[in-house]
Amino acid sequence: MTKHKPASERRDDILDAARNRFVTDGYERARLNDIAADAGLSKGGVYFHFRSKREIFDALIEREFAQMQLSVKKLHSHERDTESRITAFTMNLLEVIQRDPDIAKFRVVLQEMAVRHEDVGQQMRALQELLVSDLRNAFVSAREDGIVRSDIDEDAAARMLATLLDGVWVAVANGYHSGRIPADLFRAAAQQLRLGIGAIAR
Repeated sequence: MTKHKPASERRDDILDAARNRFVTDGYERARLNDIAADAGLSKGGVYFHFRSKREIFDALIEREFAQMQLSVKKLHSHERDTESRITAFTMNLLEVIQRDPDIAKFRVVLQEMAVRHEDVGQQMRALQELLVSDLRNAFVSAREDGIVRSDIDEDAAARMLATLLDGVWVAVANGYHSGRIPADLFRAAAQQLRLGIGAIAR
């Protein structure tokens, strides 16, 4: 007998199972029957929460970016020290990867889908712009607090950070620099970012 769970918990079970299938099988080859079985549900049980495989995928995109935005909040902390903010932000992302190693691999699936499907690409670009907006606001706050120079280009700085993070996700997902653990990669990313910010700091 299927154990009764709250709808929100069942929904998360389906999303977790689907993400695992998308990572291992790819989006196109992943089957709803397998996703349902992995989630401990019937196919009909999945349809109760989602109308299609694509709707599941879209929900995963929103969930992944919501997690990223939680990390961005570290840049809005009350710490006035720029280095502390950047370190807290990058280390929070590291903690996410350590808790959930497949998250980086799913990021690669997202990128592949964005290339193959224009509507996914539009959705990804829109969400990426939301992330850039949050990062830009953090740099604006840093400028207003006197942490960085008044002539900083906040938009360019935000896009630099977003692009740097994209590169780290890909490196972790593909096992690049296999002699370096993810913690090393994120600490190196944080260090490079601090060097860049240091060039515009007061």
